[in-house]
This record gives sequence, structure tokens and C-alpha cells, in this order.
Amino acid sequence: MYFAIYQALARDERRPGLYREFDLGFFDLVIVDECHRCSAREDSNWREILEYFEPAYQLGMTATPLRDDNRDTYRYFGNPIYTYSLRQGIDDGFLAPYRVHRVVTEWTPPAGGPARAISTATDEPFRTRNTRPRTSSARWR
Repeated sequence: MYFAIYQALARDERRPGLYREFDLGFFDLVIVDECHRCSAREDSNWREILEYFEPAYQLGMTATPLRDDNRDTYRYFGNPIYTYSLRQGIDDGFLAPYRVHRVVTEWTPPAGGPARAISTATDEPFRTRNTRPRTSSARWR
């Protein structure tokens, strides 16, 4: 079993493409994780690697299949053969439920002074590190 990241395999101005070190039929199966990230676009560098290993079965995996920017992924890999929704993962206990807390921010450039971001909820300047309120963990379930 071989694992590699695209950047290690790809051809660029310094390297001819490590993937070419393998024979065309070396792999029986190629699994592409995060396949929605332009891996199947016709003009992508990834496409060159996919086409090189075309004799192998190719399986594309993604956690975000319903995005407008990955329609090329469906064209290349086909429609999903298995889906597992966020809701199903939460219901099955594999993923933590979440709540969305929207924070409206406002920026007003002060006259002659440094700019600062203000939370309209508290009128307090945002800190540059973690700004999540410190509360009991029960509230964030």
C-alpha cells in the first residue's frame, strides 16, 4: 500500500513528476481523497496523474459533494456510489452535534488612529487569539 500527497507526486519546474517512476499498470486501485479540490478538472495537474494511472480503478472521496465548484469531479468519477450525511453521522453518534452562532462585526476606521474590529454584540475589541466564550461544555453540545 502506498500513500502520497499530490505535491510529492506532481510535476513542477523542479521535478519531472515522481509518479512517472511507477509503471502504468503498477496500481490496481488509486484512491483520491478530497477529490473535489480540482483533482478532476481537465486543466489541472492532478488530471495528468489520474490519466497516467488510468488502467487502475480510481475512487474519489470527498466530504463536500454538493458544491458548485466540483461538477468536474462528477464528470470524471461519476455519481456517488455511497453517501453518508452529516445528519446521519450525528444521529449515529460518530459526529458531534453543533450550533451555529453568528457574530455580526463592524469595522469603523477611527480618525487618525489604528483600525479595530468591534463586536456589535458587546462593543468590545476582538482579541487576536481564541475569542470563543469560556462556558461550561454542556452549553456547546
